[in-house]
Amino acid sequence: MPSRLRVDDKRRSANEAENEVDKVINMVKSESDTQKKEALNELVRLTRDTDKHKAIRERGGIESLVTLAISGTNQQKLYVALALSNLTRNENNHKAIRERGGIESLVTLAI
Repeated sequence: MPSRLRVDDKRRSANEAENEVDKVINMVKSESDTQKKEALNELVRLTRDTDKHKAIRERGGIESLVTLAISGTNQQKLYVALALSNLTRNENNHKAIRERGGIESLVTLAI
């Protein structure tokens, strides 16, 4: 029984992480600059946890970040650069960032 409890705990923990990622990504997509700033700060924190990288990628986090790298405020772009940098630790994310134009967006930020 103890191993089944651990599996259930892992599932519950994964679901909680996915819900947290969903909430933050939805806030990143909001119209309010204040909400975006708060959400981006939280997203940077989440990207430090490699266990959450897949959920961020699968829930549209990379697309949202690349979009803000192009159209966000200077402060938002700083958070975007940090989050994308953290996400590149995962090879699948690195590929997704490249495919969605994230590399070009980051180069533009550096200029």
